[in-house]
Amino acid sequence: MIDPRNAGSLEECLGAIGEKYGLASFTLATADGLLIGSTKPGGEDEAARYSYLYAQGKLQDETGAELLGIPHHGETVVGIARSSEHLSSELMNALERDTQDALRHWV
Repeated sequence: MIDPRNAGSLEECLGAIGEKYGLASFTLATADGLLIGSTKPGGEDEAARYSYLYAQGKLQDETGAELLGIPHHGETVVGIARSSEHLSSELMNALERDTQDALRHWV
């Protein structure tokens, strides 16, 4: 379990989550494409592109990015997880829970 209070920022917390799940990068975006936080530079473009794909009902793309919708304050936050291998539904559920904890603490 990742404790968001041990991180100095949302990005640091996302980095810890990414490490826990073996992600190459992890980005959070609003449903309308604004960047909330990312473990990689240039996350703004990724936030805009993938929140659009998520709105179209796509949950992954040809580059291996996996998308998840995370409920937060009545909105949906789009998580963009890049991993070297497909994440099981159990891991995606755990990733969603850890991300919700981070959002509750930081956003």
